[in-house]
Amino acid sequence: MLKQFIFLCLVILICGCSSKIDDNFIQLDVPLKEALAKSTVIFENGNANILVGPNFQGTKEYQIVTGETIKVWYHVYDEHVVETNRYIFTVIAYSDPGTAVPYYLIVIDKNTLTSIKTCDVLLDDSIIVEKLELIPEYEEAVSIQYLTRGYSASKADPPNIRIKRTYRMADDQLWIKCR
Repeated sequence: MLKQFIFLCLVILICGCSSKIDDNFIQLDVPLKEALAKSTVIFENGNANILVGPNFQGTKEYQIVTGETIKVWYHVYDEHVVETNRYIFTVIAYSDPGTAVPYYLIVIDKNTLTSIKTCDVLLDDSIIVEKLELIPEYEEAVSIQYLTRGYSASKADPPNIRIKRTYRMADDQLWIKCR
């Protein structure tokens, strides 16, 4: 009787400590950074589809409406990448020639390893990303913290204003949450 009681307690303890995997969880076949390196990022103009690659940075040439070929530079910040049940969130700097270097928060669908082009968010230009992290109390949510410059600051001034924002994927849209 005592053995059965101990066995029952062990079963309850083991079952109570195990966690149920969410039915919506998409398991990657490779480690997160390797999946990111195999991802495609699509930008709004539709011409600059970037296959990230193992170096997480590079240049891409594409033709614009006038027939000109433009070279763009990109850098995916693999040190700032998080995975939720269905998505990969990361930061990319992407620049056309002659423009500032804008930074975007992008969302990659784990099923297709392709960014959701309606879900990229322009953060600012020439920022310093401090951290990107999951928000455990919300499903499919991340928090990003970065430094930027004030509106009246010169482009030569270093970023010194801290911004923290929370974003959440819901109904295939990226929503900003203030907190």
